[in-house]
Amino acid sequence: MASLTDCGVGVKVVFLFMMRGVLAQEAACYSVGSVAGAVVGTLLATLALAGLAYLLWRMYWRSRRGKTGEI
Repeated sequence: MASLTDCGVGVKVVFLFMMRGVLAQEAACYSVGSVAGAVVGTLLATLALAGLAYLLWRMYWRSRRGKTGEI
C-alpha cells in the first residue's frame, strides 16, 4: 500500500493549488469600511434598479391607457 509520500507529482500539484486558495482567503481581511461600502453600494444599486423598473412600468401602463382589448 502506498503512503502519502509515495503519491504522484500530479496529486501534490493539485493539493498545493487548492491550498493556495485557502491561504489567500486567510490573508484577505476586509475592513469595516470595505464591508460598509459594499452594503451601501448594493443598497443604492437596488434602489436604482427598482426606480428604473417603476418608471418602465409607468411608461408601459400609460401607453396602454385607453386600449380595451382591441387587436
